[in-house]
Amino acid sequence: MTGQRIQLAAIIALAALAIAEGRTIIVENTEIFGSELAGWYVIALGCLLTILGIAYYVREKNIVITEDDQAETANNNRKVAQFYPLMIAYAVGIEYLGYIISTLLFFTIFLRFFGKYNWKKVAILSIAISIGFGVVFEQVGMSLPKGLLSFL
Repeated sequence: MTGQRIQLAAIIALAALAIAEGRTIIVENTEIFGSELAGWYVIALGCLLTILGIAYYVREKNIVITEDDQAETANNNRKVAQFYPLMIAYAVGIEYLGYIISTLLFFTIFLRFFGKYNWKKVAILSIAISIGFGVVFEQVGMSLPKGLLSFL
């Protein structure tokens, strides 16, 4: 199997897990999350991931790779390998730190180290994204983990 096929298989597997988890939220855990929309949101993300994964595979399949491209690909593969532990930490952190704090930390690290933004822009974007998504999810009736902010 080529590297691109392995990447596509991993993306499809993650998408399938997201879709299955979304179904589980709708069927079994609606009362925990406060709304079926939580499950449909996860299913929509799984479907989007599938479509984008296939589009990426088709696009990359038709590109001729030069030596410079191989070096850039190796660098990008390192970034992906560094990104997975961040995603795992984010997923685990949501339960203990809560959605807002975990999302704030995730986007701070992601934007600073992967996006190479300056600290001012990182702070503004991270705060806006974490609070903005928190407000949107609360407005549609989803109950998010509060973690350290459980006193609010």
